Amino acid sequence: MLFLRKNALKLEAAAAIVFGILALGACTGGSVSNTGSGPAPSGPATFAKAAVPFSSAGSAVALPAVARFAESITLTANNAPAGTSLNLEISSSAPANMPPLNPDMHVAQPFLFFTLTSSKTVNLQGIPGFALTLPKGYTYTSLPVKMGYYDPAAGWKHVGDLTLTGNKVTFSPSSTSIEMTANVTYYAMPYTCTGGSPSPAPSPSPSPSPSPSPRPSPTMLYFVTDANSNALTAYPLSASGNVTPSRSIAGSNTGLGFPRRIITDSSGNLYVANAPGASEAHSITIYGPSANGNASPARTITGSNTGLTGVDGLDFDKSGTLYAANCGACFNSTGAQAILAFAPGASGNVAPIVTIEGSNTTLFGPTALTFDSSGNLLVSNSGTASILTFAGGSSGNVAPSSVLGGSNTGISDPECVVIDGSGFIYVCNAALNTITVYSPGASGNVAPVRTLGGPSTQLQGPTTVAFDATGKLYVANSGANTITVYAKGASGNQAPLRTVSGSNTGLVTPIGLAFQP
Repeated sequence: MLFLRKNALKLEAAAAIVFGILALGACTGGSVSNTGSGPAPSGPATFAKAAVPFSSAGSAVALPAVARFAESITLTANNAPAGTSLNLEISSSAPANMPPLNPDMHVAQPFLFFTLTSSKTVNLQGIPGFALTLPKGYTYTSLPVKMGYYDPAAGWKHVGDLTLTGNKVTFSPSSTSIEMTANVTYYAMPYTCTGGSPSPAPSPSPSPSPSPSPRPSPTMLYFVTDANSNALTAYPLSASGNVTPSRSIAGSNTGLGFPRRIITDSSGNLYVANAPGASEAHSITIYGPSANGNASPARTITGSNTGLTGVDGLDFDKSGTLYAANCGACFNSTGAQAILAFAPGASGNVAPIVTIEGSNTTLFGPTALTFDSSGNLLVSNSGTASILTFAGGSSGNVAPSSVLGGSNTGISDPECVVIDGSGFIYVCNAALNTITVYSPGASGNVAPVRTLGGPSTQLQGPTTVAFDATGKLYVANSGANTITVYAKGASGNQAPLRTVSGSNTGLVTPIGLAFQP
């Protein structure tokens, strides 16, 4: 299942959600070349297609010959439903839509490129392996040659090295589990760490400064607020089971106090709403992208001028203004039922630049908020089991422009409101252990277009949902101390793809969840 690229390609600014496989890191490797008298496997591209049936126990399958390479693929054990097939396109030239490589990935000679899709979502116990018989005159000039795998949510990753015995190249299946989402395109390819454009001539300077090595793509993480342990814990997107966090922010310097919600900005800074109770100051603490351990916040918004007395949900509008839901009826607080907005870069005991508050707003127990693509503000209003929408730029004692609520909606104790990339509205119903989904712009007493709920879902007190780049749904379950992950479009009594739970995870009343870019 793998390919080799003809020329070095430019850096891709791809989203990097990890699979739990090895990052590219420091790159040292060999090259591949044609050294014999026979014709090289370059020249006009050749192409083949194959449909490989999944077997739950795994299997090795011969593939069509391409460019005089004979190849086979070995699938690891998996949970594929009956009738699932792995569809392969094999080519001796790079596919037109194949993403650019990372800067240190190179190919000096044409080889094979594979494009992979699965007809159904499948979890495999390891990256598929393969074997190639090299054509006459095609050999390695040095080792190692590495194996790259591309997932649209993770970018290119190094997953191992090739081995050569005689004229046979082998990549053995890895033990790192992966998931292939139905009808999502994946790629894989051998590559080297040398080649590409010629190096520049040496500098005449007596003490030239060496060029810095390319920085590896960061591992994409999601951060969770663990309210009762006063901590933030972070996990790679592939995390499953009783795993230890990749990072943890906790300790006396952090300023965390019953952290409720978390969001990130485009630079990866972390913004956390802290609601420790009526007798302690509520705050929004902001941490740098690399914060870890007993780290002090870079900024803190707190004090009597802020109006924060029941701070909960957070989000940014298009201008970077920070909006906060102030749940005056929550956390034994007696503060205002309000939406408070702070200027970009706000810090200290600053007054909000926008306040939505008053009887006309019907705000009562606002727990979370978000903005739609038109700039309208949506608020989950737990006290009235509804979703309120305020027109962009609203301020003062204004009435909502629309209300989503009523017996048909299935909304009960709403703890979140989130909008996906297509505009659909997701609501966490903590009291019912469900997530209900509504058409873009839905209002009134309308039924959801789908509902995720039932014992197989493992939902228990869902408080936050978030989406990765492929549309998978991540849910924080405050009632079960778990994170559950579902396929895109999950509905009904559907089991999660993965569950993060157990004593090693550090999860204690997880409430907020956000991806760090």
